[in-house]
Amino acid sequence: MGKLHELLAVESSLEGSAAKIMKETIKAFEKGFLFRGKIKTLEMFAEDDRVSNGVVERLDLTTTVEERLDFMKGFIADFFDAVFQKDCANQKATADIIIGDFTIASNVPATFLLSMEKKLKTLRPIFELIPTLEQGVKWEDAPDQGGGISVTAEPKVSFKTKKTKKWVEVSKATKEHKAQVQFWDDTENCGKYIETFSSGEVTPARKSLFIKNLDNLINAVKEARQRANCVEVPAVRIGNDLMKYLLNQ
Repeated sequence: MGKLHELLAVESSLEGSAAKIMKETIKAFEKGFLFRGKIKTLEMFAEDDRVSNGVVERLDLTTTVEERLDFMKGFIADFFDAVFQKDCANQKATADIIIGDFTIASNVPATFLLSMEKKLKTLRPIFELIPTLEQGVKWEDAPDQGGGISVTAEPKVSFKTKKTKKWVEVSKATKEHKAQVQFWDDTENCGKYIETFSSGEVTPARKSLFIKNLDNLINAVKEARQRANCVEVPAVRIGNDLMKYLLNQ
């Protein structure tokens, strides 16, 4: 009596062998001539010609339908037995999901553990894409705005400006000449903007924690599945009886 994980290791091989033989059987059945034979003889009427009597054409059978089906039967029966034994073992294959000293769930069926492991792995790309708060900015929780919202601790200040004309007297006026004045464009602040930013993103540390927890859970489920798959496989068989009925044997 083997372990369930040993049976799982050969199940796909048995399935592949059965599928291969079934495909070969289909190809054989499509070639009807393989199942037909012929013996053609010649009998001359005139006694002088009877030296020519005998077999003039012979075609032997390559195989028979019964022979092909009987050959296929063994491969299909072995695969059916493997599936039957696996499903019988899975009825008893359970394990606890444990992380550290904490048991998350008890007596979880192996089939669910396998499905759960696959589903959890599909979550990792999602967690890796979680947006995080901008670094170099001080953020504070804002529970008054709702859960999971942060705001900048210090507002960002910028200035509103306007264009002005400025001038300076280059030379004073005299009796002979007017004063010389030089003009230029200038910009001066006329107000200020005060910006406070809010964000529903999380800190890089929290994102890392999410991913770490996910990886821990995936590993725990995988280990639980491996423990569950150490259950003994019952020595039950069903394939031969199924094929015997099918082939009326």
